[in-house]
Amino acid sequence: MKSERRREKACSRSTSPTQKSCWLAKLPYVRSVKISRQFPTTLKVDVQEEKVLGAVYTSEGFAILSTTGKVLETKVLALREGIPRIVGLVGLTYETGGYLRKSDTKDGELLDQIKVLQEVQSSLQQTS
Repeated sequence: MKSERRREKACSRSTSPTQKSCWLAKLPYVRSVKISRQFPTTLKVDVQEEKVLGAVYTSEGFAILSTTGKVLETKVLALREGIPRIVGLVGLTYETGGYLRKSDTKDGELLDQIKVLQEVQSSLQQTS
């Protein structure tokens, strides 16, 4: 009985939202991670990956953006084939792991330009 309680305690430990966002900032292509336990000896890890929306040219190279407005990479000198180039996003700061949103937070409203690009990408995928 005591060993079961210890196991339950160990499984119920969770990280704070700050720790989670810190981990996700270090892995910008990861949108979310869900870990669940399947008794008796299995951990199930579900990883949701960010989807590339396009790339913006900056003075230091390209910044790769996701469909959620997240900056996936900066200072990219050569784009992989198939990544669209985005123009018209002027005067923004691009920091890997950061978000291009009106309030500069993960939960803030997306920039209007990102919303439009999402719609265009969605309609292109439906036609192909």
